Amino acid sequence: MSKLTEYDTTAGRRGLGDRRSVHRVHRGLRWMEILLVPAAMAGVIAYLTLKSPFLYVPVVAGLVYAGFAGLRRIPPAEGVRMAVVYEGGVLLGHPRSQPVTYAWQEIDSTGHDLGDSDIGLAPGGFRTTERAPVTAIWPAGREQPVVLAHVVRQNKLAEALEAGIRPRLLERLRATLDTEGSVRLGDLEVTDEGVTLHSGGAAAPTVIEWPELAETTTFGPSRLRVRTGTGRCDVPVRNAATVRDFVEETRELNV
Repeated sequence: MSKLTEYDTTAGRRGLGDRRSVHRVHRGLRWMEILLVPAAMAGVIAYLTLKSPFLYVPVVAGLVYAGFAGLRRIPPAEGVRMAVVYEGGVLLGHPRSQPVTYAWQEIDSTGHDLGDSDIGLAPGGFRTTERAPVTAIWPAGREQPVVLAHVVRQNKLAEALEAGIRPRLLERLRATLDTEGSVRLGDLEVTDEGVTLHSGGAAAPTVIEWPELAETTTFGPSRLRVRTGTGRCDVPVRNAATVRDFVEETRELNV
């Protein structure tokens, strides 16, 4: 039984439904490493033809570099080896333990682990700084995310995970706004009056009322681009596409 078939069986027992996509660990070769193959072949042919001792250096260097390129393709010993998205949830395969499954209702949010970020004013608009994104899952009741650092097609995986939790996430955002009057999503706060951008420093929050808000769009899976008549701001948020729809829905109800 293949590993993927075993995972499908486990997901079936959990009632996750049909498989939608598979995301494996695969460290692709860089273009210089791909060019190494014909270069190494040319070096070996030249060495066998000319028998020159000076060709020892490029041949040995080519073999060492080929070994290094091969080591890059060895999957990590720890962490998630495969992420499989199903109709009703996701399965995470580990190399030395049993797979872990999460139904969509067991996940609070997904997206990218943005790390420390900051929003502030700058000439001509806003400025943001953030860490390189890595796809992650925040299970319900846990503060620390499950990080999928080695899985390829990070953006596609983040989109598939967000699509799975989207209906429940929208319901939760609407309910929070109705009961508490505001929804805080990282540096972004949504109310019936508009949105507020909270900077990480000493600067006061920037309040943007609905008539001042020109447009909200996504900039990748983890950033919401807020445009006003005077500038724009890229706000780091989890599940940016769902948050954008929630912001636009709230604006339509209050304008």
